[in-house]
Amino acid sequence: MNSKKVLTGVLAGVATGAIFGVLFAPHKGKSIFKMILDKGESYLSNIEYIMNEYVSTINQKMENLKSDITDKSSNGKNKDRGFERSNQRKNQVIYIFAPILHIICLFS
Repeated sequence: MNSKKVLTGVLAGVATGAIFGVLFAPHKGKSIFKMILDKGESYLSNIEYIMNEYVSTINQKMENLKSDITDKSSNGKNKDRGFERSNQRKNQVIYIFAPILHIICLFS
């Protein structure tokens, strides 16, 4: 019985808020809809910029890692172990960044 009263109160509050929101809105519905769309496009462009920066940072780190692995494996010391480690590290990089790059490709 108590939960029924709470649900009724919540629904009444939502209905009252919707009515007052429509009655006292400072702009027409079309202009509010346009403002919401513009704000959404602004957020999307900001997200796209941030993701592009993130991807370029990841690419730079991958290139640095690749050059470090190449330098260490061609160093001559423990050449076989260096090759093994470089393959392991490359596989780790692929498993870590492949899902991230896949998500980025979906959004671009």
